[in-house]
Amino acid sequence: MIHRRILIAPFLIVLALLRAIVPAEANMAAPLRPGTALGEPRAALAGLEIESERLELDLRPLAFETSSGGASEDLGRALVSATYVVRNDSVERPVTLEFVAQAIDTAQWSVMIDGRPIVARYRSAEPGKGWPAPKTTPGLDGAPLEYEAHAMGILRFDAVVPAGRHSIRVEYVAVPTRQVVDDPLVHWQLGYILEPAKRWPSFGTLEVIVKVPPGWRVATEPRLARAGDVLTGRFEGIPSDALTITARGVYEPWYAVLAWLPAAVAFLLGSVAAYRLGRTIGRRLARDGRGAAWGLPAALGAAFVLAVAIPAAGLAGRALEESLIGEGQRAWGEYGFLIVEVLITIVAFVVGLILVQTGVARSIRRARRRYDARWIDAYPDTAPTTTLHTNGAPREHGS
Repeated sequence: MIHRRILIAPFLIVLALLRAIVPAEANMAAPLRPGTALGEPRAALAGLEIESERLELDLRPLAFETSSGGASEDLGRALVSATYVVRNDSVERPVTLEFVAQAIDTAQWSVMIDGRPIVARYRSAEPGKGWPAPKTTPGLDGAPLEYEAHAMGILRFDAVVPAGRHSIRVEYVAVPTRQVVDDPLVHWQLGYILEPAKRWPSFGTLEVIVKVPPGWRVATEPRLARAGDVLTGRFEGIPSDALTITARGVYEPWYAVLAWLPAAVAFLLGSVAAYRLGRTIGRRLARDGRGAAWGLPAALGAAFVLAVAIPAAGLAGRALEESLIGEGQRAWGEYGFLIVEVLITIVAFVVGLILVQTGVARSIRRARRRYDARWIDAYPDTAPTTTLHTNGAPREHGS
């Protein structure tokens, strides 16, 4: 029973350590990394009728993006497309559209009128009160989540709209806000500002389409109807000041077990191997008449192997979990994971050293007891005063 407790106790200690470390690791990540502000343009649309708008927000690229760095440029991306059907009942009119923008990279933007691209101009300026960004997005499990987005400047498009019905299509790449809450996966947030459209001379129908990665959880305000991985809504006029979205990947409870299972198995098997190695070394030392200290070099080597094998198995488990949840979806970052790996390496080395030396000492003690038993059988009259010397040779008390 003693040797079983020797093997099980370190295993339980490491499991308890992992349980304590993982929540702390999650807290090391930045809880909120603001994305880019986005919304309807400020527009000079006098004399134009806005018959309809088709707004598409494609969040599917989030499942394939990484978020390794601290800057918003390292976050996942979403694709935004807004198509306006406008009618000009008079002569051709100039149109000015101003969008909030994160940077000067106009390659990620495009505006087309009837399929013809329009050149954009960027200026660095605070957007001001023209785009009142929402403060929260809906929570997936109840309470709303704090929301923050940055806008560093304004993109301006100037065009001429001829008489008749025309299509104005705007496409660009947006960076959602990344937020870490009490969950293994990050929450992605978007707040599309609708309020500027309330100041347009007219507005007809708004059709909203939100596409999410397969199986992802998503909450919107106003509420949209979900069919598979597409959410849709149709509104007469502008339903609210903003369309807010919160999305998150899928994390099954057994993912965490799978993530740490390779390391746990490596630790258990390595612990058994280290202990059995110590027993084998101890028997040889006992035959040679040497003490447990002679087993220390082998114990150090075995501890080093165990300290390398367990973190390597942990990396394999993490890669397996990553393949299931998607790259960049983990709530905690690489820095915290490296700390966990270092701690596991230290624990594995110490435990491996202790297990080998424990096995060595146990084998030497058993050899001593067996030698004493054989001595008693051979010399019963001298047995009470005979013990085994620490180097494995017999000695007499009092001599």
